[in-house]
Amino acid sequence: MVEGGVLVAADRELDTILGKLKNCWAVRQTIIVEGAIFEVGDFTLRIANLLLGQAYKGLLLEIEYGPATAPNSALGPIQNFLQAITPSTAQLSYETTYDYRSVGLSDTDFSAAHTGYQYMSFLKREGLL
Repeated sequence: MVEGGVLVAADRELDTILGKLKNCWAVRQTIIVEGAIFEVGDFTLRIANLLLGQAYKGLLLEIEYGPATAPNSALGPIQNFLQAITPSTAQLSYETTYDYRSVGLSDTDFSAAHTGYQYMSFLKREGLL
């Protein structure tokens, strides 16, 4: 997602192009995400430590509900699963509604671009972008 709310999808060749252009700009900060993936019934749970440079910024949880195909259709089951796996004292920060149409994404069919938009929204909201 770039300024103005435009979501861009690219093939792997973009990495090659960016590698050749890397001297045109300087890296301001590096976000490192390291973790593991678990499958529990219909859920896929991705857990990762989020580091900005060497500073720990928190634990990132991504929960995917397999039977759901439409954005926001799995909100209830995901919230129930989240409550079941997190301690009551956990400080959670999450967003449950997204304006997918504002970036040209479907409201009816979920794709990897939707996940990318959610990550970008999260990182911006937390001040990491």
